[in-house]
Amino acid sequence: MKNYLIWVIAMTVLLPSSIFAQNQANSQQSVPNITSLVWNPDGTKIAASFDNETVKVWGINPASSRLMTPPLLTFHPDIVDSIKWTSDGKFLISEGKIADGKGEIQLTIAKWDSQNGQFVEDLFDYHIKTHFKFNTVAYNIFPVVGFDSTYNRSAFSMNSRMVAISDNSDFPPVFFVDRGVVQKVSWSPNDSILAVIYGGTDTYNVQTFNVATGELINNIWGPDYGVHSLAWSSDNSLLAVESIWLSVASATSIVRLYSISKGNDYLSDGDTSFPFELTQISSTYKRLYPAMVWHPKVNILAISYAESIDFYRVPNKQPVKTILAENIVSLTYSPDGKHLAGSDPEGNIKIWDVSDLVGVEAK
Repeated sequence: MKNYLIWVIAMTVLLPSSIFAQNQANSQQSVPNITSLVWNPDGTKIAASFDNETVKVWGINPASSRLMTPPLLTFHPDIVDSIKWTSDGKFLISEGKIADGKGEIQLTIAKWDSQNGQFVEDLFDYHIKTHFKFNTVAYNIFPVVGFDSTYNRSAFSMNSRMVAISDNSDFPPVFFVDRGVVQKVSWSPNDSILAVIYGGTDTYNVQTFNVATGELINNIWGPDYGVHSLAWSSDNSLLAVESIWLSVASATSIVRLYSISKGNDYLSDGDTSFPFELTQISSTYKRLYPAMVWHPKVNILAISYAESIDFYRVPNKQPVKTILAENIVSLTYSPDGKHLAGSDPEGNIKIWDVSDLVGVEAK
């Protein structure tokens, strides 16, 4: 099937040894990093997960739209890499995984009361111990699980081409990707489409499926070395695919946009690259991946670079707005789209007024 390339944003950075040495020295500091940041559904709170197995929730001052301190809530899951709110705001969903290389693997998705931080239940818990060591990088050792927005349905795959939808029916839908192994799944905002990252070694592709019918909608071939993340526009029509190309001395991170609607070829003029250079990355390449998030009301994609956050109104290839902000590693919009929050590697959270974006039109 045809895939619809809209535009590409690419960044390339040289990796001298001095950068690695500096970042390795900084990594010895005990400052916890924010691993995810998310606004609650009614816009009154922000939750963040940290890399020291901590979750914090702050209230938002309605007059200044700033965080109120101290946090309203702090709790500590056993493992947590990311945090999300349920659609009613009553619960927080934590997801975390550990592979110690010595034979223990764990992937846990758990529900927590957002008022008191009390554990409610495990939505998914995969935990095994073995007597042998394994290379956690070379092998796909974790199951792939993704819940829809209601947390009543999940998409599941285990080191195979197959993705099964769990919906409590006798014959749930099953999808098969073309080849390789399923790496990640992502539901569209209205839960009607499932995007599946699959592949292996050095080639990763994306396919999208109609959940109700099982129909294959799009093939998105070979975005590059490895797909890091996906982001859906709020109207379910556009998919941002973030991937990376690695070589001996450089790394290029690319964000491509695809139209999910059949027959809607947004852009094909051949002028699709926007190269730029990052000035700071981590020794694990983590900073090379830009944070990206869609506006909840209009098709504007925000992408954080080394020194700024740029806002792209599809199908424009030039930013309609730029905010100067260094090393923002996570982004989240308020539900009304009037404010954008971001965090830096030191655990600071900043909030910007972006209410002017709603009036921005594509040209």
